[in-house]
Amino acid sequence: MESISFNFPVTLAATGVLLIVYSISLVIYRLYFSPLAKFPGSKLAAATSWYEFYYDYWQNGKYIFEIERMHKKYGPIIRVNPDELSIHDHDFYNEIYVTESKRRTNNYDIFCKGIDFDGSHLLTTDHNLHRKRRKPLEPFFSRMGITRLQPMLADVALKLESRFRELEGKNKVIRLDHAFSAFSADIIRRICLDTEESEDGFLDDPDFAPDCIVSYIPESVLLWAFPRGQMFNRFKMVAKRHINRAIKDKLESDRKGVKTDKHGSLFHHIANSDMPESERSPERLAKEAQLLLGGGTANTARTIGFASYYILANPEIRARLQEELKDTMADWPQHIPTWAELERLPFLQAIIKESLRLSYGVMHRLPRVSPDVPIQYKDYTIPVGTQACSPSSMEYQYSEEIDPAVYETHGLAHGISLRIHKDPHKEINGALRAQKDWSQHVRPVVGFKGGLGDPYSFIRVTVPECLPERLEIISYANEFAFLYDDEMEKLDLKRYTEGSYGMLDAFGDGALNHKVESNTCREKKLQAQILLEMMAIDPKRAVTSMKAWSKFVQLASRTRSQPFDTLEEYLPRRIIDAGELIWFGTLTFAMALTIPEEELDLCMELARPGYAAISLTNDLYSWKKEREAAERDGLDYVFNAIWVIMRERSISEEEAMAVCADEIKRYIAEYCHIVEETKNNLGLSRDLRAYIEAVRQSHIGNLVWSIYCPRYHDAS
Repeated sequence: MESISFNFPVTLAATGVLLIVYSISLVIYRLYFSPLAKFPGSKLAAATSWYEFYYDYWQNGKYIFEIERMHKKYGPIIRVNPDELSIHDHDFYNEIYVTESKRRTNNYDIFCKGIDFDGSHLLTTDHNLHRKRRKPLEPFFSRMGITRLQPMLADVALKLESRFRELEGKNKVIRLDHAFSAFSADIIRRICLDTEESEDGFLDDPDFAPDCIVSYIPESVLLWAFPRGQMFNRFKMVAKRHINRAIKDKLESDRKGVKTDKHGSLFHHIANSDMPESERSPERLAKEAQLLLGGGTANTARTIGFASYYILANPEIRARLQEELKDTMADWPQHIPTWAELERLPFLQAIIKESLRLSYGVMHRLPRVSPDVPIQYKDYTIPVGTQACSPSSMEYQYSEEIDPAVYETHGLAHGISLRIHKDPHKEINGALRAQKDWSQHVRPVVGFKGGLGDPYSFIRVTVPECLPERLEIISYANEFAFLYDDEMEKLDLKRYTEGSYGMLDAFGDGALNHKVESNTCREKKLQAQILLEMMAIDPKRAVTSMKAWSKFVQLASRTRSQPFDTLEEYLPRRIIDAGELIWFGTLTFAMALTIPEEELDLCMELARPGYAAISLTNDLYSWKKEREAAERDGLDYVFNAIWVIMRERSISEEEAMAVCADEIKRYIAEYCHIVEETKNNLGLSRDLRAYIEAVRQSHIGNLVWSIYCPRYHDAS
């Protein structure tokens, strides 16, 4: 048999030719025959992923800006690589990031490949499997779950303090990033594993286990490149041992027919959950432990380190924080402050929120895949299995930011930036038309001061992202509400009974009856006109808004019928009276938002601290006007927080106003934290998250308007 000789140059040349032919064929397929070939965008981006690699590697992660440039050039839907689409249309957000009730959606895990976390919930592509794997983890990281962890958190904090004190006076440099990484890692370790175990933690390492921060590196690579990373490897082995014991305890309990209540650690909880046995293997759960360690260590440590640097580097900040903590921490560690106590410290909360805002982690796209059905975007059909992403919950298109140096906030803004709608005319047109119609159909408008003001009018700063075509009717409706509010203040609501005041009953009865008959009361004719104009623009949201309006009137007409003895009793009623419901209708119509029915209760609950801040702001700045009106009308009480605080605490008017301001700071600090948490929760609808953020903008707009508006202040 004739021998076959191996010719290396020929083989190499043939391989090269094959690679070239394959590459050219692949490019031709991607540009002309791929299911995504019809979508607009850069041909280079569609042909090869090296285009994205160039911007992310050689241009230091700037592909996000290149995507923005391509959207401006090619339109709202573009192809950003051979397999992925980007849709720059905030109205379409809820079609990409959907809840399970709408359709199944899978994540796109290519961003996390290669970090040895396969099998963890982070890298689970299938929608149903991801839900099963994530659900048992949720109770441990809810607000209630964190509250239950307070003793453990205090224990770890005390351990960190003791380590610092051990090193005091030894002239040794302490790497705070290492110390805080060890601190965060020990907390995650205690959450995952049995708290009574005595194994050394990361804080016990003499150098604070500096290599625990490389927990996202695959174990095989870690131990080759970082031999000192044995601490992290030991955590994985300890985790497996605890997981095996938790599973063994579960099997033993099942054998004895005893239901165990031992859910102290995360893995005991999972072992006793209804998660399928295949999902409770020690190897898979160990990867969940590694994932939690990596995810809960680096970002947390960075935020704590960020805050610590600025506290230590600024003597004024440090002194102010020490003064605020003096009483709360006076008996530490014998008395451990609760989370609720620490939340009432406004400066501490401000530092935490600002540190969270500025010490953000890695940012990247969050593509989603529809595995079952195609998605229709305008004239484009997005095929099943295609990766698609969309912009964040709140985009500013119709407003511009105002320089903070030109307006006053009296320290009540919590760092929120004031924005104003770009259209200066439609709000004026709507407000003046409402006043004219009221004068013509109800009674003459004399000495009335509504939402208009100079330099800030109410709607332009409280709803800065109002769709332009809806701005005039929203302004009309709001001015109508101010006129109605003034009528409410004139009524002796102590003697209110059903039917005794046509003004109230006209609004509360049949708000959706926009058929104007000859005998319809004058106020109701204007209400019907508002609804007709809104229905012509957006029928569905118009009905939602008017239902909220109707419910508001029914509730608000009774909130002022009696004085309140405490602020705790008063504030929930004041939130109703200040228009929580009517403002819900206003924002959802103005911004074309639809809150899913299953999220409505959650929506109202999340927004309540924001409305508390808005309500108290109204009371603080309208106090003088309302007090004088009550005295003029012979009323013996004022429906205002200042009056309630003065009566409850037996303090002066000036002191009550200071208390009210402190309450505003507390509520808006709490609400800003809710906004940031909500923005990052992709399990919630885009419209809910946009609404929660819009309420925050309403607070700063209402605050600045209240400080400058003619409605609360005379010409001087």
